[in-house]
Amino acid sequence: MTKALKNRKKADSTRTTPAKAGGLQQMSPDKNVQDAGGSFFKESPLIVSNLLAATTLVADGIAQRRNKANNIIIYHPCTISFLVVLFGLASYQMDLIHNIGTGIISLSIIIASVLVSAVSLSESFIRQAKKFTPDSIFGDGSVTKLGKNKSPESLIEIPENIKANTYIYNGNVVGVASIEFHHEESSANITSWTSLRRYRKLGLGTDLLYWCLDQARKEPGIKKVTISCLNLEKEAESLLAKKDFKQIKSTRVKGPLGFFGITEDTWQFTL
Repeated sequence: MTKALKNRKKADSTRTTPAKAGGLQQMSPDKNVQDAGGSFFKESPLIVSNLLAATTLVADGIAQRRNKANNIIIYHPCTISFLVVLFGLASYQMDLIHNIGTGIISLSIIIASVLVSAVSLSESFIRQAKKFTPDSIFGDGSVTKLGKNKSPESLIEIPENIKANTYIYNGNVVGVASIEFHHEESSANITSWTSLRRYRKLGLGTDLLYWCLDQARKEPGIKKVTISCLNLEKEAESLLAKKDFKQIKSTRVKGPLGFFGITEDTWQFTL
């Protein structure tokens, strides 16, 4: 870890949350993190190049859910019980106890077959990531609004009820957050909130979350902010709980993943 990132972690550990009356203030990263080359974690305007990089970052985050889902599926009591039953039946039919070599090979084949079947259940996260587009974050039509002739530095025009922020470090997008306002319901929904994996646990996720809450406080009539996470994302849900979000709903996802206890949880922050 670079000296700059170590300083970032130290700075985040001493941060305090202002009282509600004053609103949550986002810490300016460039006041706390600077390396020898003068690079910062800093906010960046939403330009074409950042839009595409942010989309890739969020899509990668969706794809990473697959590994977490695989762990839950593989170590689930039903999967383990199924393995034991299969090996028991194979042992009984083929007398594997007295034929150690065949037993080891059979056990390996059984485990491999079950694991391949289990892992295929989480393939939906890969499909979802591949279908992910800027429209999923920044509103319908944001892709078509780019136009073929816009340069990478052109500013993006997104719907008025959506605000988005990207964080840059060494010229790369390392964090992204977006929030959508629903004035008729006096609510806002955080539609994206993620950071590059190697920069997590450094306070960047907290900064992005505070930024979303700041935007909601500035928007007239907004009284609550919601965000949805899968229970796979333990670190994200732990952070939400620490920042006074309350879990208000938990629904099993549809299909086989729901059978293995994977849920979509809705968290709410009251302004």
